[in-house]
Amino acid sequence: MTWLTLAILTPFLFAITNFLEKFLVEKRIKNALNITILIGFSYGIIGTILLVILHFPVLPLTQLLTLLGIGAILILYLIPYFLALIREDASRIIPLFQVFPAMSLILSYLFLGETITGKQLVGFILVILGGFILGTEKLERGIFKPRISFWLMMLACLLYSVVGVAFKYASANQGFWTPFAYEMMGGAIGSFLLLLYPLHWRKFSHEFIHMSKSTWGIMTANMTFNALADLSYSFAVTLAPVALVSVIGAIQPLFVLVGGIVITRYLPQFIKEDVDKSTLKLKAISIITIFVGIILINL
Repeated sequence: MTWLTLAILTPFLFAITNFLEKFLVEKRIKNALNITILIGFSYGIIGTILLVILHFPVLPLTQLLTLLGIGAILILYLIPYFLALIREDASRIIPLFQVFPAMSLILSYLFLGETITGKQLVGFILVILGGFILGTEKLERGIFKPRISFWLMMLACLLYSVVGVAFKYASANQGFWTPFAYEMMGGAIGSFLLLLYPLHWRKFSHEFIHMSKSTWGIMTANMTFNALADLSYSFAVTLAPVALVSVIGAIQPLFVLVGGIVITRYLPQFIKEDVDKSTLKLKAISIITIFVGIILINL
């Protein structure tokens, strides 16, 4: 696969998890830490399988610790995201993720020395602008109001930006699979650290024991899509500059929008989104803006 294919696949997979996670936090699991911990342990399973296949390759201690730390951060960014998702509709939360590419651009410029061309910069701006407008569905001044969910999402974006930039730095000269496997193990370590606090352990164990089979099924699907999305993103940043891979994530609101329309029409009992016809013109303009940006990025 090309880096662009992987970069587009990442927001598509994350869009699926957005709906699954919104359903979980609204109707099944109210504690954001519990979902985060379960996702982290699923990463640990993936990491263990990969390390067995790779015969537990040895890395320099500094590089190993860095990758484990990156994995822990990869899990921690989910906490503010879930807390924000509990407070707001998905259509209000996902557009705020468009701050993430801008943060990645700054970090990659400061720490990796990466550059982009003028046309790519214009494309970068268009994709972010189109994705943000599309995700909000309605241009309201209140979207910029510094609500608690806004600051939670800024923290989530910062943590996820650090993951992408740090992974590319730490995986240098090591290929992809070995660093990725240790990153996944770091996610499990992050979940374990969260459980060291007795109150978190009691809440998690109670939720774990009483979770229904259907909830387990949805959680398993969500963890699988999360892992695939992180795999796609991590692989993509080893093939192309972090800033370019990250900016493609701005089309995630498009996937969320289309998915929201389909689910609202056919499965309203699962998730119900606002599909007001008055916003169709704005959506069309946004979609055109996004694809023009993608074309410019690849010139």
